[in-house]
Amino acid sequence: MNLYIPAFLIAFVVTVFVLGVLYHIFRETTLFRSPIGGRHIGKGHALRIGGIAMASGFFIALISDVNLILDTKTLYMMGGIGIFVIIGIYDDLSNLHWKYQMGMQICISVILFLMGIRIQSLTLSIGTINFDTGLMLVCGLIITILWIIIIINALNWSDGIDGLAGGITMIASATLFILALRPEINQPPVAIITAALGGTVLAFTCINLYTGKIIAGSSGTYFMGSVLAILAIFAGAKIGTALLVLIVPLIDALWVIIARKKAGKSIFQADTRHLHHRLIEQGWRKWHVLLVYYGLTVIGALCALGTQSVGKVVTFVFYGVIIILLMMTFTVMTRQSNAL
Repeated sequence: MNLYIPAFLIAFVVTVFVLGVLYHIFRETTLFRSPIGGRHIGKGHALRIGGIAMASGFFIALISDVNLILDTKTLYMMGGIGIFVIIGIYDDLSNLHWKYQMGMQICISVILFLMGIRIQSLTLSIGTINFDTGLMLVCGLIITILWIIIIINALNWSDGIDGLAGGITMIASATLFILALRPEINQPPVAIITAALGGTVLAFTCINLYTGKIIAGSSGTYFMGSVLAILAIFAGAKIGTALLVLIVPLIDALWVIIARKKAGKSIFQADTRHLHHRLIEQGWRKWHVLLVYYGLTVIGALCALGTQSVGKVVTFVFYGVIIILLMMTFTVMTRQSNAL
């Protein structure tokens, strides 16, 4: 276990330090300011600098860890994450149009695929599907692109209240860490990377929850989403595990997309249709909403750790139905409350 403590501690300390420095630099300026009345519920005009600090802590922890060999694939992974963070920073500064964001996400995903970070196979109840040559290789490219952009945007949309996206990412990193330590898997490099992710996200989330003056911003959610999406591929197709751990933001994103389409609005137009928004509308306190999300995410994580490949698919469908029923219940309650 001592092998993984340095990455965790370095990421934690660097993130806290960078957050402090950035806060003092930008607190008297209008740069990185979150707009009042936006989809993020919290203190008005909070600084969207979380992503810069988390990426700094994460990268410095990996670079300085003597136990981690920075091979070509690891460097490609770090490069892809870094570019996603840069896009997020640009969006935090200038509100980049969603079409440009999506285009850049696709381009980076294609580059990562060409660099070897790709979904090579999927194990289903009917057997294993390999995406190695010909038409199947093209299918692998499409699935890889969809996987990365879905995870990034699901995390981005879940960043509606303080501590939400960060807490979910913490649970996801802990799950991948435990999985990497299992004897039958035994992936020390992945465990080091997830330890660094856990350290940096824990540091940010604690400060985010305590002060409310610093939020993740697009750079932060891009960072957290891209690390989880790419790491699930990098770690040897941990797609099923990531799906179960991130099931709440994924189902919520699907739910919101359908609702926006029914309303005749763009699926990328920010609004307050998300589950956490509906719970807040019902009078729930922030901590109660966080406990619901954390609890559902932990259950998904336990299911991921306790099932095999085929079992993960069945569990995802079954658990997804339960979450959808919960969302339907909260939606009806919200409509009844508004009618009164």
